[in-house]
Amino acid sequence: MFIACQIDIPQQRRPIANWVLIGIACIFSVSLVYAIANARTPRQLPMRTHIDHNTGDTIYEPTGSATPKISSLVLQPDNFNPIQLIAAGFSYPGTVRLAGNILFLWIFGNAVNGRLGNSRYIVFYLLASVIGAGVYAMLGPPGPYLGPSAALMALVGGLLVAYPKSNFVAWRDRGRNYSIAAYWIAAICIAFEIWQLASGSAGSAAYMQHITAFIFGAVAMAGALRWNQVAPGMRATNLLDLLKFTQRERQRSTRR
Repeated sequence: MFIACQIDIPQQRRPIANWVLIGIACIFSVSLVYAIANARTPRQLPMRTHIDHNTGDTIYEPTGSATPKISSLVLQPDNFNPIQLIAAGFSYPGTVRLAGNILFLWIFGNAVNGRLGNSRYIVFYLLASVIGAGVYAMLGPPGPYLGPSAALMALVGGLLVAYPKSNFVAWRDRGRNYSIAAYWIAAICIAFEIWQLASGSAGSAAYMQHITAFIFGAVAMAGALRWNQVAPGMRATNLLDLLKFTQRERQRSTRR
């Protein structure tokens, strides 16, 4: 038995663009974690002294602020900079979430990259980041926000349209695949976001950006397929094909 963690789609070309984005995300996120970990604490701040005239004791007080300086690249609705819209797609909070999100990006990003091609995939990913971060910048509370979850949700939407019959293979054992249909993953993801938003849970801006990015991913992939802006040589049934087939079947049944 071994862990597979992949979409069962044959890759006809290497998803180089996704590998590059993963590398940039790792470097950028690790640098953020390092900066936060090495932020100055009160003991590290310059000290000043004065004498307490009541007790005669020498008092040591730190000068300056112990609050770590947040990078201007981190999305901050109350300190907004347009470059944050792009950087948001590469800022992963903490090593655990970095590992989990990179795995998610590897699984879904490789598949979408293979369908769109390298150049169009980069545009797709950056636009998803800009749209998702823009929604949060308009609706979110003050303070920094870390996480590329909007871009990842766009990948789920894109995969659903490009490969509706695909499966996520979790692991293999003795030649048998243990998998779940990709459309179930998409349905669970979007249903969770809608439920959290409808129930008024905290973080409604984050749920809204996830839903918006999912819709963008699906619409963008549908447009790319409709106008043949996809990588050549890929033969796979997409959602548009299924809808056309359903429409033809309805027309035949009506004629009968």
